[in-house]
Amino acid sequence: MDVANISTVDFERFVLILMRVSSLLLSAPLFSAPSVPTAVKIGLSVSVSLAFFPIAGSGVLISEVPFYDLAMLALSEVFLGLSMGMLARFFVVAADMGAEVMGFQMGFGVVTAIDPNTQAHTALLSQFQGVTTAMMILATNAHYFFFQAIAESFKRIPLMGFSPSANLWAIFMGTTKDIFVLALKFAAPAVGVLMLSSIALGIVARTVPQMNIFIVGLSLQIFVGLAILAISVPMFGVLYSQILTDMGGTIFRFVRAF
Repeated sequence: MDVANISTVDFERFVLILMRVSSLLLSAPLFSAPSVPTAVKIGLSVSVSLAFFPIAGSGVLISEVPFYDLAMLALSEVFLGLSMGMLARFFVVAADMGAEVMGFQMGFGVVTAIDPNTQAHTALLSQFQGVTTAMMILATNAHYFFFQAIAESFKRIPLMGFSPSANLWAIFMGTTKDIFVLALKFAAPAVGVLMLSSIALGIVARTVPQMNIFIVGLSLQIFVGLAILAISVPMFGVLYSQILTDMGGTIFRFVRAF
């Protein structure tokens, strides 16, 4: 079959490329946010797929594939793209987890709002951290990692050539461990100081029982937490540099494991 000079084989190859590209972009940080219009997501996925079409899988798919087999191959491409996108998302979750812990210690645990990125109730500090993370990704050009990972994946993993292995699960388990360490680094300064202030407030409550320590403590915890957050801004720059570097390194390590 040949429609407008596009053979069935080329169409099937484009579908497989589109499955890999779109699944990565729609699961990766920044591009997958609900605030990004659906038309933009679709247009970006199709445009990137067309850009890779001349070089991806031109010598692999040489004959028409039955619909059932094509669907199974498309699922494997989707799984590959989702794996790369979720690995990248793990590192963004680390910053959100750290902000969640800081907000809870500061007394913002009961103050939530609808997060436009997840459509869920999240702490105010987590939303602030999410916006900061998106700005850092754009400012450092870390979003280019995703396009570089797509190009690298077509070199290392040809179309119809992906199969899960033990290396995949090992990388996922190692990344899961790393995000908890990074989240702890984000929250450590504020949590440490707030814990000391809680101890001091406890001592004051025992020595001066007439004082309404609940009202004083809530205001003090918020003030101390925001002050430590402002002082820690230079450290956050270092942590974001580590997070985004590790994010790119992990994605490429995943691709090069095949």
